[in-house]
Parts: sequence; structure tokens; C-alpha cells
Amino acid sequence: VFGYTVDYEGDRWFTLILKDTRTGGSQQVKYVGPGLAFAADNKSVFYLKLQAGTGRAYRLMKHIIATDPKTDKTVFEEKDSRFELSLRTSKSGRTLLLTSSQTDTSEVYFVDASKPDAKWTSIKPRSSGVLYDADEVGGQFFINTSLNAPDRRIVTAPLAQPSNWTEVVPTQRGAWIQGFEVVGGVIA
Repeated sequence: VFGYTVDYEGDRWFTLILKDTRTGGSQQVKYVGPGLAFAADNKSVFYLKLQAGTGRAYRLMKHIIATDPKTDKTVFEEKDSRFELSLRTSKSGRTLLLTSSQTDTSEVYFVDASKPDAKWTSIKPRSSGVLYDADEVGGQFFINTSLNAPDRRIVTAPLAQPSNWTEVVPTQRGAWIQGFEVVGGVIA
């Protein structure tokens, strides 16, 4: 099975399409956000539900392939209307990442992709004025953050202690760190 989201109207209201490559059959879930992530169990897929009237991605939903989408479970709901969710799979594929963010504040939650029923855990609790985004490679988090770094810095953290940050690229005044990639143990 492979999945994708498509916006037929250009209005940010997407349809999730799950296609079975063996049978040619497909399944649709309407009114979702653009992100999706498959769990390692080959039957669970997570997606974002949009809020009626606003189009804000506010609920993380879990769908079991080949079941009625009406039975999908809410895994997480962002109650603060200033925040919107985004979802992706880490670079290693080992971890699923859910980010709740607004203009100057964010929080990232994660779950082991092989344990789709586990509780999603915050990497570092939300703190007003602190932005961060994360990826997981080789069993550790790589995090781009504004914490104590107005131009950003990159830190790492072990999966078992995600709030225990170790700086690997310090902030440099006037040098904005927009993003990063980790390839072969090298940060680019």
C-alpha cells in the first residue's frame, strides 16, 4: 500500500488516498492536511484532520488500512487555536514526528514507528518564544532550535532522553541556520 494526499481545489483541503499496489483497490479519507506517516506495522497510517471553518490541522488521526475511516481514532488534538500541526517520518524511518507550531513557538512529539499504539512523547515541552524542529537519524535526535540562540543552533539528544540537549553547532550572530541534513553522520 502506498499513500499520498492531493488537493483537488487549491484550497488546502486534501484527500488522503491509500492505494493497494497488489489489488489496484484504493481508499480515501477526505478533509485532511498534507502530511501522512506510515507505522512500521504495515497497517497503521497517521494523518492530520482539518478543523471545519478554519482549515487548521489540529488533530492527529490513526487509520487502520482497509477499515472504515469513520472508525479512525484521535491520537492527539491541538487545543490552542494559534497552533497548527505537521506530520512526517524521520529520515531513518524509525520515528514518526508531529510538530505543533505557530509564529514563534513550537513543540515536537514523537513515537517509535514500530509501536503505533504507544503514547506520543514531547521532545521538549513548549516554551513561549522558542522554536525547534527535529529529525532522528541513527537513534538520536538532531534539533534546530532558537533556544538561547536567536539565529538558531543545532543540538543532539538521545531518544531515551530527548530533553537532554548537547550542542553540536553553536549559534553564530548574523548567521541564520535555516535547516540541516544529516548524511553519513555529517551535518550539512
